Amino acid sequence: MRKKIANELNTIEKKEKVCILFACESGSRAWGFASPDSDYDVRFIYIKDKNRYLSIEQEKDYIKLPISDMLDINGWDIRKALYHVSRSNAAIFEWMQSPIVYKDCPGFKEQFMQLCNEYFSIRNAMHHYIGLTKNTLLSCVSNNTIKVKHYFYILRPLLSAIWISNYQQIPPMRFQHLLRLLKNNKNVMSIIKDLLEKNKESPKAAEIPVIPELQEFIQNEFSKYMDYASKHEKESKDIEKLDKFFMKLLGDVSDKK
Repeated sequence: MRKKIANELNTIEKKEKVCILFACESGSRAWGFASPDSDYDVRFIYIKDKNRYLSIEQEKDYIKLPISDMLDINGWDIRKALYHVSRSNAAIFEWMQSPIVYKDCPGFKEQFMQLCNEYFSIRNAMHHYIGLTKNTLLSCVSNNTIKVKHYFYILRPLLSAIWISNYQQIPPMRFQHLLRLLKNNKNVMSIIKDLLEKNKESPKAAEIPVIPELQEFIQNEFSKYMDYASKHEKESKDIEKLDKFFMKLLGDVSDKK
């Protein structure tokens, strides 16, 4: 599959006349709870020739391919990506932590992640993860049953919110790293580990009865952190560093031509 993904990325570069700076796996394969039939969620950041940024005709700032053969591939223009860094967008912070990298131009990931850390906002990140937990909770339980995988869609953002509260920093992308938060809750940890094993062998649509002890843990923790974000004031940060990084990348691309 890696070869197929590399070929798709090369085709995108030629067809769209862009340079892909970074490409990685997102979604369940990168989070650490893929099912046997999970899609490959490939995300990338690209840059165009600097003259295309100077035109009064505004180009689209994303590239999205139709989903086919378990491949879901889409990417953002570097200017869009940097804008989302300025807004402390959790998704792009996760991309930079992906354990599965398909392309990384020398030095790009390291410099980009440094900017992510500088522009990280506790308030924005908590809003994202608590909102994600809430939405998933409301939509995933039906008639006292739940898809195995949906438990992870609830637990991952919830544990990410707890991580932010505890450490005041960007939470790790990998679900297994977040589980360190449960070292003193052996019962819940044991339930989750059993679910991880079950998920490895089950199709993503597999359902199980809700687990009362896990449901209680989720509800209690969600209630505890639901209003945490509102306790932090909005932050406004200067985007000069992002602009400088953008200009530097444009210069680097031009020098290669």
